[in-house]
Amino acid sequence: MRRLLIVRHAKSSWDHPGLRDFERPLNPRGRRAAPEMARRLAACGVRPDWVRTSPAVRARQTVDLMQPLLAFDPAVVEEVPDLYGADPEEILAEVRSAPAAAGTLMIVGHNPGLTGFSNLVSDRPLDNIPTAGVHLIGFDVADWTRAGRGVSLLYDFPRNPHPDCGALSP
Repeated sequence: MRRLLIVRHAKSSWDHPGLRDFERPLNPRGRRAAPEMARRLAACGVRPDWVRTSPAVRARQTVDLMQPLLAFDPAVVEEVPDLYGADPEEILAEVRSAPAAAGTLMIVGHNPGLTGFSNLVSDRPLDNIPTAGVHLIGFDVADWTRAGRGVSLLYDFPRNPHPDCGALSP
């Protein structure tokens, strides 16, 4: 089974109105939430083999804060400019072009595209993936080119009062 970890960037700062949207960094809440979500994922045994991220500052900072706790090699992180502002079909194209060696692929990006994409490929409908929210989906396919509709294995977000490993066993 291939697993896709969808991660919405953590909460960003609006303290500098002169910054372009692309350049907005994480705020203090976001800097706390990203490692917290990584700790929860690690406790559930989730470790990405390959990471594709929007190059926006807040997305890249989210990846950088999660990396030590999820223990993935920084060399597997790939910035994909098309993930900034991507719609669900564009995100699906990125997933389908992932390397065959990636058993667990992590995509880090933005709404509304990520929530729309999650609803396109998962059996679990979501109204919204909140900032720093994560959705792990399993696909019974031999390689990513065949990714279509999968099964939700875990859905979590920072303000979830009862986080657990969902369909995973830690």
